[in-house]
Amino acid sequence: MTDTTEDYVFYVGIGIVLLNAIVLFTKHKHSKLSESIVNLLLINLPVWFIIISLTTIQDPSPTQDKIAIILIFISCTIVLDFIFRLIYKIIEIRKFQLLFNIFSIIFMVTASFFFFQIYSENILNSEINDSRLQLLENKFGGAKNLTCSESETAKKVKPSIVRVIGGEGEGSGFMVNDNGHILTNFHVIEFEPAPKIMFSDNTFETPVILFADKNADLAILKVEKIIPAITWGNSDNLSPTDEVLAFGFPFGSRIAGDVTVKKGSLSAKRIIKDAGGLEYLQIDSTLNPGMSEGPLITIYGDFVGINTAGTEGLGLAISSNSFKQKYLEMLASNDPLKDIKQIVFDPNKSPLDTVEAFYNYIKIRKLDKAFALLGEKFTEGMTFENWKKGYSPNIDTSLIKVENDQGKENTVKVKLGTKDLVEDEIIYKYFEGWWEVKEVEKNLKLWWPKIKEVKDPDWLWFYE
Repeated sequence: MTDTTEDYVFYVGIGIVLLNAIVLFTKHKHSKLSESIVNLLLINLPVWFIIISLTTIQDPSPTQDKIAIILIFISCTIVLDFIFRLIYKIIEIRKFQLLFNIFSIIFMVTASFFFFQIYSENILNSEINDSRLQLLENKFGGAKNLTCSESETAKKVKPSIVRVIGGEGEGSGFMVNDNGHILTNFHVIEFEPAPKIMFSDNTFETPVILFADKNADLAILKVEKIIPAITWGNSDNLSPTDEVLAFGFPFGSRIAGDVTVKKGSLSAKRIIKDAGGLEYLQIDSTLNPGMSEGPLITIYGDFVGINTAGTEGLGLAISSNSFKQKYLEMLASNDPLKDIKQIVFDPNKSPLDTVEAFYNYIKIRKLDKAFALLGEKFTEGMTFENWKKGYSPNIDTSLIKVENDQGKENTVKVKLGTKDLVEDEIIYKYFEGWWEVKEVEKNLKLWWPKIKEVKDPDWLWFYE
């Protein structure tokens, strides 16, 4: 039986004993006390003997336990009936009336004092517990922090975090509203015309860059896929020593797997004039490269900062309230993309421009335009849909080097690197070779390549 069931059975048993004792008392209250004592002994002696015998048995059966309980109830009923009649006789005999009254007064005073003591101790304990609870709340930053679960907070926030992957930079980002807006650092996309957003389900998307501010190191991107947005908090409510959680992907895609969560405490709030007067939250947790633009969250799940920079034992995050002000400035800007590098393709300008345009179209996921640059010799017997399948896992394709081959006319030498998403891991590959370019109906076409993969190139390969 459960504790609740056992309590219920106990109280029901007490009620039955009391009720039976009252019934017996009503029937036999005028009987002689001497006879009652004899009857009490005659009945209870065998009952007690059986009870003692049953309770001393090792591992009694459930039936023996039930018999013992029933006999205990019978014994208690008879004893209680005798006590009732004894009290009745004392009251009935006048010469004992005064003694009984005195006893009653002493009993009530003692009982009152006893209950008063219990009440006073409960009040005192309650005040002590309230005081201790207040101290705990102050230590952990309020009742809200005290009652929250850090593991539940992490589970709640993680679906909002994304990887931001480019050719040269990688970092983190997170969904800030229900309109598909992703917040990240400007330095992650500074040299990347077409960054990729990789979601927690290992799908990716090429976003539209809406706003960028190099000085504040902030950028806002828009994706079609909608994931849960973070819950906005008020960074003004944070005080030094308050605990916070930093989310992100340290060292980018070279470390596969789930988002990293780091726990730390707020050390100070600082205004940095060189960054446009933004307020930064300084925390005592190291923010590794790649965790840039992950959110800084209170332990109860509210967004209060944007991870921006860090070193050993120190991290800096733009406060959420400071970002709100900067976001309004971005909206009011006449040229919100002035800091973004604009790339113009002219594939018919020269063979070198044709090759550059081809790989840049692949980079920005305009695969139809890339396929249109391929000549008949390369595409013979091939459809666009089949060719496109080969690039389905490709997150990034970046030219490392492109130059005209001095020994061969209309031949362009290339070195390039790719990033492919295989399950939850990003695979890096490197290639080199050449493309033959021909003019076909006044348009330059990529006629035939000879490109091979380079396994584990040394560092000189990237600079030769």
